[in-house]
Amino acid sequence: MRRSIARKLLVILFALLALNGFEEALKRLIDPADTPVALAWLQLITGSLATAAGIGLWRRTRWAPVVIVLWGLEAATMVVLLGPILQLDADARAGLWPGAVAILVIAGLCTWYAKRTLVA
Repeated sequence: MRRSIARKLLVILFALLALNGFEEALKRLIDPADTPVALAWLQLITGSLATAAGIGLWRRTRWAPVVIVLWGLEAATMVVLLGPILQLDADARAGLWPGAVAILVIAGLCTWYAKRTLVA
């Protein structure tokens, strides 16, 4: 099975997203005062879903689009929740909703691609 460059790039993207999620969750173990526990859990879930999405994309599984949607919903929710978790002021919260929408658009495009290229 030959994998396209687009598929390889998406797998790399989700691998980097997984690494970032796990790194942020690991910060809680290293310095508990640095990261709120809720954020560490959200990052751990994001990293796990990104890992599953990357594996699913690589293998062209039927469940890959579902996991990508779950990743997008979880990551967008986490971004919106950054305001209350980190107690951000109104100016800092202004970019959270557009960021969440951007994540949902990216997840939607990745889901479309994964569904379009499924192995029958």
